[in-house]
Amino acid sequence: MPSALTLTDDDLSAFAADLGLPGIFDVHTHFMPDRMQAAVWAHFDDLQDPPWPIQYRHGEEERLALLPKLGIVRCTALAYAHRPGVATWLNDHTLALAARHPQVVPTFTFYPEPEAPEYVEQALAAGGRCVKVHLQVGKFDLTHPLLTDVWAALERAGTPIVLHLGAVDDGSGGAEFCGADHLWRLLEHHPDLRPIVAHLGAPRDAAALFDRAGELPELRFDTAMAVVPTAQIWTPPDWLPERLGEFGDRIMFGSDYPTIPDSVAHQVSALANFGLGDAWLRAVLWENAAGLFGPG
Repeated sequence: MPSALTLTDDDLSAFAADLGLPGIFDVHTHFMPDRMQAAVWAHFDDLQDPPWPIQYRHGEEERLALLPKLGIVRCTALAYAHRPGVATWLNDHTLALAARHPQVVPTFTFYPEPEAPEYVEQALAAGGRCVKVHLQVGKFDLTHPLLTDVWAALERAGTPIVLHLGAVDDGSGGAEFCGADHLWRLLEHHPDLRPIVAHLGAPRDAAALFDRAGELPELRFDTAMAVVPTAQIWTPPDWLPERLGEFGDRIMFGSDYPTIPDSVAHQVSALANFGLGDAWLRAVLWENAAGLFGPG
C-alpha cells in the first residue's frame, strides 16, 4: 500500500501543476465586510468544546494575496445574510471585490424579505454568478413565500447556489431549518435550480443527499471541511470515497477559507489519499468548477 500523501500549503501550486492544472478552483471561500468577518471570528473564538483555532486570520487584501500561494487561482466570495436588511450591504461588498479581482467569482446572497426579488435581480444584472445561503445562520425556510420570485429568477439564470444545509450542535439553534428534506421540498417547486451542497451535506445529511443524486443531475457538492475529520463534528464515513468517485463530475473542491482550524493542504491531501486517480483530482480541483462558472 502506498504511503499517504502529506502536502503543505507551500506544495499546492506545484501539486496542481503536476496534474496539468492552472491551479485550484475553490468554490467555498468567504469574504465578508470587516465588521461581519470580525463577528464570525468572534463566534469561533468562543467555541471551547471543541475549540476552533483560525488558521488564516488576516486582513482581506492579505487573504486575497495569500490564495495564489496556496495554489488557489479562482475562488468565490461567500457571505450570508443572518437577518433582514443586511443582504444588500453584503452584496455590495462581495460584488465590488469581484470587480476589483477577476479571480473572484461574483457572489451574492439574500434573505426572505420583501426587497429580496429586486436586489437579487440587481445582483444578477451586475454579473452575479454564485449565491450563498446558510440555513442554520439565516434560520429561514427555503420555501418561504417571500423567496418564490428569488428562486424563479435564479432558476431562469441557471445560477449555482452554494447551500449550507447541515446543522451543527454549537448552541446557535436553527437546526429545524436544515436538512435534505428542505431541499427536496424546494426542488419540487423549482426543479431546475443548481444547488451545490456545502460540506457534502455533513454532518447529518450526506448519505441522504448522495442517495438521491442520481435522479437530480443539477445537484452538486463541495468538499469544504468534509473530507477530513472535523473536531467532534464529523468523521468521513467509510462509504464516502465510493460515492465521491461515483459522482466525480459533480464534486468541487471547497476549503472554507479562511476560518478553518487546519491548513488548506490538509484537505487537498485527503482528496488525493482517497486514491480515486489523477483524472478525478483534476475534475474536483479545477475542471468541474471551471465548467460551471467559467475558467476566469
